[in-house]
Amino acid sequence: HYEIILERLKREFGQEVIAAQPSVLFEIFNKKGKVQKIFSPSLFPDKHEISKTQEPLLDTEMIVPKEYAGEALKLIQNFGGEVGSFANLTSDRVKILGRLPLREFIEGFFDRLKSLTRGFGSLNYKIAGYKEADLVRMDVLINNEIVPAFSRVISESKSFRLAKETVDKLANLLPRAVFSYKIQARVGGRILAARSMAASRKDVTGY
Repeated sequence: HYEIILERLKREFGQEVIAAQPSVLFEIFNKKGKVQKIFSPSLFPDKHEISKTQEPLLDTEMIVPKEYAGEALKLIQNFGGEVGSFANLTSDRVKILGRLPLREFIEGFFDRLKSLTRGFGSLNYKIAGYKEADLVRMDVLINNEIVPAFSRVISESKSFRLAKETVDKLANLLPRAVFSYKIQARVGGRILAARSMAASRKDVTGY
């Protein structure tokens, strides 16, 4: 439904929508041993305030044509997951069990599965509890101001890549203004990626 709504807004009303990432419920253990449940990424504490972070996991069951099994296995790993088991169901179909973070899953796992299997892959999933994870908050700054809707909770190991991808994507989507401004991605006080947006030129020719 998410993708359908965005597409209808674009086709029927000519509106380009920049949609914020969905989020999940994190369990944060602070230095004093207290537990916080955080849903909004913009409220996720800085790393130095955290002793432990836990995030929700999903158990997944995929049934795919055997010719796409290798790509399906890579997909689980690319989304931060682990392959549990692999079994042949028929001569041309296999079942793959996996476990991956819900945080990663909601960023397009099912769409990618459908795409790589040409629509022939199926998926079942269920919540599988919580697991400790090394996570950080990534903030996006527009003209040196944090935009809370663009904040994300990400794996620290992927922070440089995701910062660059986020900045590049926003640079292609955000309009130019009559003044120049910067788009920056920041993690833990460090700017990991930045793009400068040039000011739009004013038409003084009268044409």
